[in-house]
Amino acid sequence: MHVVILAYGPTRVTRSAFRRARVLAGSTDRILIVSALDQGSSPIDHHRAELVDGIGTAGLAVALESLGEDPVLVVHDDALVTPRNARRMAESWDRHETPVVPYTNDIGCDPFVGTLPRTDQAADRVDTLASQMSERSAYRVCTTVMYGAASKLHTFTRLKIADPRSTLHDPANPFMVAPAVVAHDGGCRERMTEESDRPILVASMIVKNEEDTLADCLESLSGIVDRIEICDTGSTDRTVEIAESYGANVRHIEWANDFGAARTTALETCRDALFALQIDADERLVCEDPAVLRRQLATYHREYEGLKVRIRNLSGLSDEPTSVFRAIRIFTAQDTVFSGAIHEYPTHQDGRMLETSNIDLIGINHIGYSAAFIAERNKGKRNLEIAKAQYEETRNFRTLFDYARSVRLADPKDPLARELFEATLELIDGGNPQAQSYVYGTISIDRVADGDVDGAIDMARRGLDLVPGDPLCAIGYARAVARIGEYQPIIDLANWRAVTESSDPLYVIDENEMTFLSELTNAFLETGRVDEAFGVAAEIVEGAPRSFGLWPELFKALGELELDHAGILTPLVLMDTTGNWTTAAAGAFPPAVTAGLCLAYLERGGRHPDAVSTGILAAVVIGDTDLARQFDPYVGMLDPETAQKLAHRAAARGSDVVVAMVS
Repeated sequence: MHVVILAYGPTRVTRSAFRRARVLAGSTDRILIVSALDQGSSPIDHHRAELVDGIGTAGLAVALESLGEDPVLVVHDDALVTPRNARRMAESWDRHETPVVPYTNDIGCDPFVGTLPRTDQAADRVDTLASQMSERSAYRVCTTVMYGAASKLHTFTRLKIADPRSTLHDPANPFMVAPAVVAHDGGCRERMTEESDRPILVASMIVKNEEDTLADCLESLSGIVDRIEICDTGSTDRTVEIAESYGANVRHIEWANDFGAARTTALETCRDALFALQIDADERLVCEDPAVLRRQLATYHREYEGLKVRIRNLSGLSDEPTSVFRAIRIFTAQDTVFSGAIHEYPTHQDGRMLETSNIDLIGINHIGYSAAFIAERNKGKRNLEIAKAQYEETRNFRTLFDYARSVRLADPKDPLARELFEATLELIDGGNPQAQSYVYGTISIDRVADGDVDGAIDMARRGLDLVPGDPLCAIGYARAVARIGEYQPIIDLANWRAVTESSDPLYVIDENEMTFLSELTNAFLETGRVDEAFGVAAEIVEGAPRSFGLWPELFKALGELELDHAGILTPLVLMDTTGNWTTAAAGAFPPAVTAGLCLAYLERGGRHPDAVSTGILAAVVIGDTDLARQFDPYVGMLDPETAQKLAHRAAARGSDVVVAMVS
């Protein structure tokens, strides 16, 4: 087999890898060495070694192109592949003709096999482990070793596989995990450069009247960026003073109702850096290890044009995000501009899209989409005006999509949003799969509300074909088939989504996924599968209790079964912070069962006061004074108004004991 060695060095490590490759390669097979880093690796002095022209992913692409359709093993120089394990990988390729990877000791990837000895001591261990492994499919895998036809491996070079910290997640190009194991020393991760002769990362911002939020943002940049460049578009408060107190360089520019133009202007003073970071005053940077981040950016700056950062929209009420999505926030500074007057995005100066990869060493928390913040800044109206003007100037999928979203965000009930989303169907081929799926799901839900079941199903299916994990499409489909009394298709859809790989939807919003799970819970209830309904309900209540509205239906179904209701339901209701379960219990169960469940909830640490009042009233209804007395330790949880109402109702039923308890 041909072998391509990604050389991270030092030279002695690459030489050892070459000696191992000679054992694997046949007499006519080639051994190619690609320098993975700028500092490279010294050429190996042997007639069978070929040092490829090019560094990192670019060099790997050259090597693979030269091998055509031949099978090839791509391996980091600090990874041990024994002949037996190389043969197992080749056999897996021969059976499936799908690129294969082995199990590995690399932590954080799916084929993780556990700890292993050092590379020079691991041969016997990995050969023993390999015989215990079975073949399975995986998509998010370690990239230390790959085997397959060079032409097929070449498709992965756009994913920057020369970077040892990257992982692959590309459902369109699956891997198989072979019954083979390799040992990886991980030295490649320690070979990153320490310095750069240019600034590594410079923050680029536009601001206006941000005195309430700017300081926390700038504080979060400390130790991560080399400097901060700010364009102020007309602040009349202390924004500029605060920015300068943190050492930021501030310029004043005129606001032209165009975010893209303003951000491009702000970038002009960042061109000397390897990368620019786009961030706003209502955002906070999160990075556990700034040193590692900076080393990675300095080492692999030739690998990346743009890096997608995970952004968490916070409600302002807690640290829990209302949505999570990825966006290009780190990008090469030299020749990048912003496109779009609103929802702007970085591109090459010639309009080409940036080649991107995900990065998880850094994240952004965004507080600017909380309801209070939007109302205070009147962001909905501002964004709507810009989006409308942009669409009227340039009519394409992107501008119409932004306009439709802005209308819906400004007023979810505005019928114009439906009209605009429907209009995007004529231009939808101009969007990426995630944006297309978002549109299909949104239209599907709207069409269900309008009574167009067939249209809703059609839109949902189109979106699910593109992004199986899109919950909006799943919700639209589930609601549509439920309208015509069909519930098994919802269960089938859930099973299909569970085993089908998918790219992330455009916006990862937990509440949307929980809404679909509620539809699934109802489908299980309607088909008499109460146990499965209970299991899904538990998942919803634990993750997002406010999303679960099926307490009455669930309790009614369980009430028809002979069960220890308090014993079974207490763990579930303890996860509900809303207290909505109490009203449902009173309507579905006999009073004795309701009182017993409320008491069990309180005894196990539940703190919602509705459990106290509901439980006491249930005990009063059946005249069980002893049961009512057991709630005495918890009456202090009641507010005075509720306690007074409870006393009146107890007095009307002649329960002096309860009146005395709550008075």
